[in-house]
Amino acid sequence: MIAGHQQQWGAAPIAHNICGLIADLDHLSQLGISRSLGQPAPLEANGLGFLPLRQDEKNPDGLLGPGHDDPEETVSLIYLTDKLRTRLAEWSETKPILYIETHYAAGPGVQGAALYQSGKCAFERCSASVGPISEALRKLGVHRENHFDEYDAAGLGQFRNNDDWAAYARDPDFKRRKFGR
Repeated sequence: MIAGHQQQWGAAPIAHNICGLIADLDHLSQLGISRSLGQPAPLEANGLGFLPLRQDEKNPDGLLGPGHDDPEETVSLIYLTDKLRTRLAEWSETKPILYIETHYAAGPGVQGAALYQSGKCAFERCSASVGPISEALRKLGVHRENHFDEYDAAGLGQFRNNDDWAAYARDPDFKRRKFGR
């Protein structure tokens, strides 16, 4: 448990708990390699990728942790630390980069997003309702078109935890094997 929250990135099948970065796939690939953060998975919109961040041995710089002081506060970006904010500002100098979190378990939950552009935080919002991540994705040029929202258009709902996202990043056939399609 961290600050009163479960740190379960792959819990129950009805849960949705992801935490990571969204940006241009090539930009994320370079970051993943240079910072030993792993490999990003391709998303379904605008040449973007998702790089799952972990709070364990695969997080060598200790970028994730309780990002706020109030353990009772439930509508906040739980793992967005000052250290990660500084890195996001640096990493966004050349291309925008989006930090996201979702925390859902069998119904109500929270999602949040922080978009960094040109070395600054351009957008940050967290809500117990739907929307912050889709709003930030719109700012990255993702259009909902015939999907429910931008989150769906990007394909972020196809995996419900960081372990599955990391497996998909390593092996594109993972999705076919997991879902049989």
